[in-house]
Amino acid sequence: MYTLFTDNHDQPHYISRLGNDAEYRFECATLYGAMFYLLKGIPFIYQGQEIGTPDPHYDAIEDFNDVETWNYYREMRGSIPERDLMEKINFGSRDNARRPIAWTNGENFGFGTGKPWTTLHSRGAEVNAERDAASEKSVRKFYKALLRFRKQSSAVRYGSFADRTEGQDGCFVYLREYGEEQVLVVCNFETENDICPPSGEYRLVLSNYGHADRPTGGRYMPFETAVFVRK
Repeated sequence: MYTLFTDNHDQPHYISRLGNDAEYRFECATLYGAMFYLLKGIPFIYQGQEIGTPDPHYDAIEDFNDVETWNYYREMRGSIPERDLMEKINFGSRDNARRPIAWTNGENFGFGTGKPWTTLHSRGAEVNAERDAASEKSVRKFYKALLRFRKQSSAVRYGSFADRTEGQDGCFVYLREYGEEQVLVVCNFETENDICPPSGEYRLVLSNYGHADRPTGGRYMPFETAVFVRK
């Protein structure tokens, strides 16, 4: 059985590694969630992923606690400009996914009243569970709808997989099928894109762009995903 995951404690957050966590943080978080968790396998969700937690950013090495990061800093210091070195560390450090979870805008972002073992997330006031729950563009609400659909869909839990991208650039299109149920997942990446999906009549069941309905084909926006079931 396959395992479906994007994030873990040794890797920077997926939406920061491959996506745009500034302009399209919500869209990236929900796109990658739908793209991975409707595939065939067992889903694993890492802490903070369900609210779209991005990588933090710091200017000083003292804000990092990971021994691998410190060893890299000592090895590379002086060979490249300090600013460039810190940019590399901010991108690749294991500490990116090891910061205390930001729950609220309160003390220590709601993590606790004691002193945390490392520096708090630099974007904790912007991205935290409390704020996400109150947002119209809530990653957690999308995740709940996504996992509810996964639980209800035999095609997603047991069905076959077929890649239907068919040579199109900048997107990933696939089908899940079980018995008479067919699920079509359309994932567009960084730029607007005209996507031509398989033929057939489908109805929209999930969208990260707020559509109540939309055709399977046509112009998709940056980091847009749409999930359909065959009528």
